[in-house]
Amino acid sequence: MSDFMTLRPFNINDAPTILSWCKNKHAFRLWSADRYKEFPAQPEEMIEQYEGENMYPLTAVVGEGIVGHILLRFPSEDKSVIRFGFVIVDDSMRGTGYGRRLLQLAIDYACNQMGVKTITLGVFADNPSALKCYQSVGFKITGEDSYMIDGEKWKGYEMKYVNYIQKAIECVKDSVLLIHEQIYRKCNGDLDRIFTEEYNTESYTGKVLESGKVYELSYLKCTCPMVQQGFIKNPEHCECSRQSILYILSQLEPDSQFDVRIENTILRGCDRCTFRIMRLSESRIKLA
Repeated sequence: MSDFMTLRPFNINDAPTILSWCKNKHAFRLWSADRYKEFPAQPEEMIEQYEGENMYPLTAVVGEGIVGHILLRFPSEDKSVIRFGFVIVDDSMRGTGYGRRLLQLAIDYACNQMGVKTITLGVFADNPSALKCYQSVGFKITGEDSYMIDGEKWKGYEMKYVNYIQKAIECVKDSVLLIHEQIYRKCNGDLDRIFTEEYNTESYTGKVLESGKVYELSYLKCTCPMVQQGFIKNPEHCECSRQSILYILSQLEPDSQFDVRIENTILRGCDRCTFRIMRLSESRIKLA
């Protein structure tokens, strides 16, 4: 897939490209706050930011191109919390969904591989596009603060990720999972057959986009009881559906790795909820 994103460890050769995305001092401070003394910063200064233990700076790549950057940091010794920082996407590619994909990859890794229970981050109020992106993947504002940046007081929001993973598991672990397990056994684990023969009902439809690798699953109506009863109307809740699909796949094929991407949802004003499912040949986060 041409838009297949991977996260790998940051290195100093990435720094010139990442720093070039901050076209002016204001954009630079929105990204880095007061962590750097001067604008523009130098590549060596980025390396200095990440010295010490419990720091995991990552670079997002699509193909051979660098498209984003994020830091995962343990702020405390018990390692129960991960804090995201220095989140940025190539300014020429904003609006492509890369920011949301970058965050989803980092969230999945932090929760499923690093085992953290809480993810936090901070964002300036004068950065509405970043705020909207964070909210779209499940972050909620939990507080406000102010910071002195270059002699001015800037308002900031503290945000915390609403972990939909456990909610998703509770929602599907009984009856829904059993149905998919029966289908999986009936088709002898052939996902191509499942998506063409079995995933075509009055409620949902399946499609094979790339045999053995890429699939599409569309729900003709939202199946979430909370949405059906009118209790939830926010599109960010669709992250729960994404996580439920990931969970079911992990139970069907525990030795395989999958990625699930939200294409569109009814809560976003579309006529159906569509998810793209990719079976991966390797992890999309390479920290080794």
